[in-house]
Amino acid sequence: MNDWRYDSLRDDIKRLRDELNAVKRRTWEVERWQDRVPFRIELAVCWLVMVCVWAAVIADAAGAF
Repeated sequence: MNDWRYDSLRDDIKRLRDELNAVKRRTWEVERWQDRVPFRIELAVCWLVMVCVWAAVIADAAGAF
């Protein structure tokens, strides 16, 4: 079929497929980020505890306690 309307529709379908794939990728990235939020929070708490322990060790060594 060599109709200009067919070519236009084919281009529109290709563009829509590309947009749909981009949205799927972004959705997957957001879902992965949301899945990792509890781990990120736990990691931040662990770092905070570690910093507090080191601060206590340094303060104890300096004779602050």
